[in-house]
Amino acid sequence: MASSHIFLCIVLTIATIVVPSIADPTHYMVGDSDLWRPNVDYVAWAKNKTFKVGDTLWFVYAPENHDVYQVNGSSFGHCLAPPDEAEGFKCESQVRLRTPGNKWFLCSRPGHCAKGQKLMITVINTAQQPSPNNPSAAPPPNMYTFVGFFQFFVSLSLTIIIVLLIPLN
Repeated sequence: MASSHIFLCIVLTIATIVVPSIADPTHYMVGDSDLWRPNVDYVAWAKNKTFKVGDTLWFVYAPENHDVYQVNGSSFGHCLAPPDEAEGFKCESQVRLRTPGNKWFLCSRPGHCAKGQKLMITVINTAQQPSPNNPSAAPPPNMYTFVGFFQFFVSLSLTIIIVLLIPLN
């Protein structure tokens, strides 16, 4: 009887650590403190991030100075933003990543894309694992963040409380 309680506690602890980190979507502020503007290295910004279906990109910018279009790879390479009714579309400031694959974004204001105000990311399915051939889909090097430590601490504390409260008949 006691061994089944301990087994249940171990399963609950593992579930509280693993499940939220897999299921929770991530909200990315594009460029972090640099925001969405020219002369920012968005390749470096995206390099160690794993973008998954369900995640959100948040483009923060002054609408009178910038915009965001999602375009195809060819338009991205040539810094061409099509009209709203064409292939690409003008984005809101938040873009939910709904499908896997490559995604391309740029600013259509004159000269901005040429000055680096463009972003290319690869979105993976949550069930898909990052491959060694795709460095943009690699997990960040430090997996043990404050949130991860806090999550572990809470699960461990709950496990200890459950073990102490369950009678060992």
